[in-house]
Amino acid sequence: MPVRIQDKQLSQVMAQVDRQPTKKIDDNTVLELLAGVGDRNADTSATVLQRLTQPGATRQQQFEEAKAGLSSKERDDLNAILGRTDLQWTPGARNLIEALTGRAQLSTENQTGDSLQLPEALKNKLTALAKPGETLEIVNVSDNPQSGDAANKMEVKVDQWGRFSGQLDNVKEGDHLRVRSRGANGNVSNWINLQAQGMGGEDTRNAKIKAEELGLEVNGRGSVDLVHLGNGMVSEPNAQVRLTNQRTGESFDFTLNESGQFPRGVSVKGEAGDAFSVAVSDGTNNTSFREVAGSIKVEGAPQPKNLEDPMPWKERHVNADGTPSVKSERFTGPLFAEGVKVDDVKQGQLGNCFLCAAAAAAAHTDPDAIKNMIKDNGDGTYTVTFKERDYRGTLTDKKITVDGDLYVRANGAALYGAGMNSSSKDQMEMWYPIFEKAYAAYKGSYDKIGSGGSTGDALTAILGARTTYSGVEDYNADRVYDSLKKAQENGWPATAATYGKDSPEAERYAGQKVYPWHAYTVMGVQEEDGKKYVQLRNPWGSTEPGYDGKDDGIFRLELKDFVHYYSGVTIAQG
Repeated sequence: MPVRIQDKQLSQVMAQVDRQPTKKIDDNTVLELLAGVGDRNADTSATVLQRLTQPGATRQQQFEEAKAGLSSKERDDLNAILGRTDLQWTPGARNLIEALTGRAQLSTENQTGDSLQLPEALKNKLTALAKPGETLEIVNVSDNPQSGDAANKMEVKVDQWGRFSGQLDNVKEGDHLRVRSRGANGNVSNWINLQAQGMGGEDTRNAKIKAEELGLEVNGRGSVDLVHLGNGMVSEPNAQVRLTNQRTGESFDFTLNESGQFPRGVSVKGEAGDAFSVAVSDGTNNTSFREVAGSIKVEGAPQPKNLEDPMPWKERHVNADGTPSVKSERFTGPLFAEGVKVDDVKQGQLGNCFLCAAAAAAAHTDPDAIKNMIKDNGDGTYTVTFKERDYRGTLTDKKITVDGDLYVRANGAALYGAGMNSSSKDQMEMWYPIFEKAYAAYKGSYDKIGSGGSTGDALTAILGARTTYSGVEDYNADRVYDSLKKAQENGWPATAATYGKDSPEAERYAGQKVYPWHAYTVMGVQEEDGKKYVQLRNPWGSTEPGYDGKDDGIFRLELKDFVHYYSGVTIAQG
């Protein structure tokens, strides 16, 4: 802080210094101080300053000029100025004043000849930490937070004139440095955090973090505790860290302290088996946290969750007292065994052929849509996202979460919808039975979907597409064929429905293995030898007219037979 200066000329010079934000005494300002103590008899400070600044004047001459006029009062003033801790000195300027007061020998060498070139902003910060003859130990925690407070340190020596020499490698604008001084006797100061500024260019190096040195442990309170498995810094001081639970999508943000560590007692929402991505930002780079540094997994196996199941089909599987007459068991097979295919779907003991046919049609034309709408949560539950259209035509997502419990037959096989690949609880492909269970929960129960429904509504729920229904009659056979051909060319899913059991047309199905009041998936159309055909699939996964060598429910009908047996087609357009 400013002190009282007795000499008028010195007081004026220091008043100018104190008006500067940096309060710096450089090689020019020090000559004004020398002129203030060199004035004597008829020589004013202005004339002395002229001699001090004339071309060719050496430091020795400048020193002798000032010493000739130095009084004891002025020496006291110079000592008071040297004692101020708020001033920034250039090494040469300080040496001149210390030499005048007898504190040091005058150096006649070039005082600006630092062998280590540093930007002025960083040099000023290091000057404040170093005393002549000391060594500065510097670690760059932005480049390597694991350097901590010992490894990979750089050393910068400070000679008796305050000049710097040594090596400062790979330091960039905005980097966080930890610095301490080491005296000749080996004593060290505390670590100080500095930020490198004035290095040139923009701050483009983001903070780094060692995600593998972080751990998460279940705490029994419905959350998990963050544990630092290493020692020292996690990342650079004040870095911002985001942990994102990959199961729930929820993110948690933290700011590291001045020591580059997490606050005490950090916990986040999660459970055993959860994985968290780790992203870090220095406040300038990666502020969106899109760049992920790594991931941490919570130790322990996830505990399977049990959710309430939709009630079964009342007509066959509910007791008089309203309780289920069938039991459910947990299935753990793969969600997708070999991708998504039209022949994955198998209808069970539920009158929901409309849903089976629609799901198989979507699987046939847009398997990615099925994959994207069903998510395995990793805890025995699955979330299915349906599309819901309001009266204005606006689509919104409706997310339904169910577990892997399925109602079973006496032999343990799935009672309702199943995968075609296996009946085993740990091998059966799960995407269709999970889809069906979620749709039942979406509508209220299996009973709500167990006695028929609309394939158009089901296709909209899967794809969000608008659907059209066209009646089938002999007179418009070619028009129906053309619409199915257009659907095939555009990749639009289509289904076909037969006449009802009580309709006059019901007698057409006797012994034909095409069934009334039933929905089929349309797999495409073909034209061969001047005849037109429609290929279909029975959602039972079996039972078909004719015999093609395998009973998989897939068959084709000549167009004239198709319009004879089927009452209408539904197409989801786009």
